[in-house]
Amino acid sequence: MKINTNAFYLSIIAGIMIFLPSMLMILFHQSSFTLGIVASSIVIICAYCLVSRKRATLERKTYSLLLSIVFLSLFLLLHFIIVYYFPASGIFPPDVPKFIISFCFIMICTVAAFITKIVIDDTLEHEVHIALRIILYILIFNALISISKIDFFNSGLAKPTFLFQEPSHFALVCAPLLMYFSFTNIKSPLRLSLLLLFGLWGGYIQNFTMILAVLLAYLITTKSLLPSFFIIILMSIPVYIFIESDFFSYYRDRLDLAGDSQNLSSLVLLQGWENSFLTLRKSLLGVGFQQYGTSTLYGDISEKIYSMLHIYINTFDAGSTAPKIIGEFGIFGIVLVLTYLWGWWKIFKLVRRNRFTGSKKFLLFSSVYLSSFLEFFVRGAGYFTPSMFFFIVSVMYFISNNKFKKRVCHEVNY
Repeated sequence: MKINTNAFYLSIIAGIMIFLPSMLMILFHQSSFTLGIVASSIVIICAYCLVSRKRATLERKTYSLLLSIVFLSLFLLLHFIIVYYFPASGIFPPDVPKFIISFCFIMICTVAAFITKIVIDDTLEHEVHIALRIILYILIFNALISISKIDFFNSGLAKPTFLFQEPSHFALVCAPLLMYFSFTNIKSPLRLSLLLLFGLWGGYIQNFTMILAVLLAYLITTKSLLPSFFIIILMSIPVYIFIESDFFSYYRDRLDLAGDSQNLSSLVLLQGWENSFLTLRKSLLGVGFQQYGTSTLYGDISEKIYSMLHIYINTFDAGSTAPKIIGEFGIFGIVLVLTYLWGWWKIFKLVRRNRFTGSKKFLLFSSVYLSSFLEFFVRGAGYFTPSMFFFIVSVMYFISNNKFKKRVCHEVNY
């Protein structure tokens, strides 16, 4: 039997990039995904060079993508040079070695993302779908195992999540797959069963990110958007206001975004935005790539967290990705975030219009892009995460297929 090397390699890419970084965090007590993501990217690049027999060619549709990569590289370099040689008053000097190492890392990850995009382009749609189903089965198994709350790897964490360091990391990986399989099972009861399974998991574990991932997948893929939105709001109001219990107090505290909140998750999210805009007031250009937490200013919320824990937490990842971008790139960061939101709205409208007829690849990349909203505004862990890696792949897809409106084709039934 002939084995499709692209489908086989795609399964390897998905498995390595989704599970290896988190496992390395757990086993080696790392505080971020960075080393795991870079190691996974190197494995992907090396494996592609060894496995792929396709002759490297430069297709016309990849010109814009390669130009975008070159422009991004030059932007990161020039921006850092400017903020280094023309520092704003009151801003801590940037960490040059950290920038150099991070720049090399992001280039490695970009090459791996480019390869991933090529592999998906060259893989048949039903083979992509099969690879995603395998990953989904593993994630369901992970969810069921983690319900036991057994710390299999002696991580010492409050909420051990088996192959993932914490529930939020697990939720960010699940989010695009929940949305994708909601699209591909739009008329099947499996859609609601899948969302219910992960929704109940999020409720039992008490993870707000997973609850939002399920709600986002449901709302974006539902047939009637507005009625579904109002039904969720009407169901949530009495639970939020009238039901008093320890179980629901977690969600009330999590939704408290006031500066006097005692909930650490809410404070971390607010801390990211406060430190970002404090820095923006001092430096309109920001502090440079990967300098958040090193050169950015600390506000009252950071000091409140320190008074509670006697340590500063989440000072390098900003709690979510959008404030990190703004803090590091200033007004350019605001433009980048607005561009992201504009792209999100365009893809949202397009995928809603074609959710019954879009190709599986289009639905996959749309799901990855739309679900990244959680990482940008709810719970982020920096640029080097599994979900951000696949977000970069999705951006590459839409850049290289800039006429993707015309490429949305009739979905093949398998």
